[in-house]
Amino acid sequence: GILGILRSTGDVITDPRNGILTPRIDTLAAVQLAPSRFGAYIGGAFAVPDGTGSASAAATISGLSGSVASVQVWAQIDHPDPRELQLRLTGPDGTSVLLHDRTGTPQRPINAVYGRTDVSAQPLSAFQGRIANGIWTLTVQDQAAGATGRIRNFSVLVTPGQPVAAIPAQADGSVLPVVGRV
Repeated sequence: GILGILRSTGDVITDPRNGILTPRIDTLAAVQLAPSRFGAYIGGAFAVPDGTGSASAAATISGLSGSVASVQVWAQIDHPDPRELQLRLTGPDGTSVLLHDRTGTPQRPINAVYGRTDVSAQPLSAFQGRIANGIWTLTVQDQAAGATGRIRNFSVLVTPGQPVAAIPAQADGSVLPVVGRV
């Protein structure tokens, strides 16, 4: 839980040694984070069936008012070959998004913050405008026999409010920035 909060609140930096994006730990932002915005799987690591089924971890968001503007998901999955795995996030209302679809590099387990440092296989914007409170589920499916893995950590960080609409490309020159002083 705590590690997920710290990973979700830090500024993203690029490791110059290998080019991997990772969030810096921002303890002040983590302390100031409203508890209702964060849910984490609490428990030990557990196995993902090898090529025969799936395993799921759940995190609960409660006490959040409003709908989802954005979602970040931290998933840490030990597996010798992430190309055998699919990861899916399902929200409280049944909306489902594929986070990871059989990609990656052998011997590099999944340790990703989707929506922050990693891009999901399907857009997390599918959760925009949906209800935030309830059980969020990460389902990991191993689609090839031969190597076993386990779910180590999972957390969800929800930003409430109205989804941020992108400025359309054709609006160039017709959008004026507004600056004000108080």
